[in-house]
Amino acid sequence: MQENVTPITVKKESLVIDGNSLVINSLKIVNPELVEFLATKANIEEAFIDLLNAALFVRRLSEVSIETEALNSVADKVKTSVEKAGDDAVNDFAALIKTHCDIENPIGLARLLRDQVVPAIVHELNPMNKKSPMYKIYDPLIDLVQRVSADEGAKEAVDNSSTKGKNFNSTMDGILQKLASANGDEIEFVNDVKSATGLKGGDEIVTLPPEMTGGHSVKIVWEFKAERDLTQPKILKELAGAIVNRQAKSGVFVLAREHEYEHWASHSFHSGNRLIILVDKDEPDTYLIQFAYLWSRMNAMKDIAANASSLDMEKLQYLFDQAEVTLKDFRNIKTAHTGIETSLGDARRWVGNIENALKAQFAEISSTLKGDDEFDQIVSQINKKKKA
Repeated sequence: MQENVTPITVKKESLVIDGNSLVINSLKIVNPELVEFLATKANIEEAFIDLLNAALFVRRLSEVSIETEALNSVADKVKTSVEKAGDDAVNDFAALIKTHCDIENPIGLARLLRDQVVPAIVHELNPMNKKSPMYKIYDPLIDLVQRVSADEGAKEAVDNSSTKGKNFNSTMDGILQKLASANGDEIEFVNDVKSATGLKGGDEIVTLPPEMTGGHSVKIVWEFKAERDLTQPKILKELAGAIVNRQAKSGVFVLAREHEYEHWASHSFHSGNRLIILVDKDEPDTYLIQFAYLWSRMNAMKDIAANASSLDMEKLQYLFDQAEVTLKDFRNIKTAHTGIETSLGDARRWVGNIENALKAQFAEISSTLKGDDEFDQIVSQINKKKKA
């Protein structure tokens, strides 16, 4: 393109804009370069118009170039901002991942999963949870585990699992079966069998013989639990529900001892017809269980005894008071027994004497429940001493 272009000169007022039209009146353009260019064209008018169009096109290109430069400048700024934002986002995301993967961070997702989500899932899938989908397959699963648990290692694994709860129920059933047989009672291990109300409350039902109750239906319900984190209000509520569900006169709740229950008493009486006892889940205290068994029989007979003279309730209460004291002595001796080194023989004889006394007292209670009167003189003497 030539640097020195001959300027185009036109006569004033020879160009008039009329709306979107340009009117050229007697236009004379003095420009040798333009004349030279148009002289080579066959159609001067058409060539002139093409030349104008080309000039307008060049003008538009120059405007686009300016806009492009502006856009490039904006793009550079945006690119810089995006790169910085990307780096910040990556850094923030890395920090977020670190926070939520830190098990010690109290607000981290990993901590939340460990402390809340995982325990909730474990509870929901716990086969001992009656609302769990695993509950229905619990019994077949226990049977399978026991079949393959022939070696000691497998047995230990079962004992340390929730399966132990079912084993504890079976252990308690075996003890109560022997006591029922010795007392002439009818016993039924209902466990998960629903009652007529459709509920499962109550694991074992003891029914006293009709000849003892005058033909009345007198039942005692037992509930067994080898669970942690139970409270006495919760236990008493469950036992009350079991008494109603199994139409019993009294109830006994047997709880396997755990670390959190070590401050609880070995047994406690509640609301007249309920008793809670704590026993070792591997070696239950059979004397404490026998005490609870006889007490529940006496308690269940109270209403009938009020209308009959066959039972001496005052005598029975005295015997139970004495048996409770002896039971406490026996348990204390057994607890301290391992610490006696210098007089082991005397300690064993001491334990034996207390144990024999406890057996005799239980035998006396059983005899009295059957209506025997051999102890009337002793009770009479005691009453006289009280009055004196």
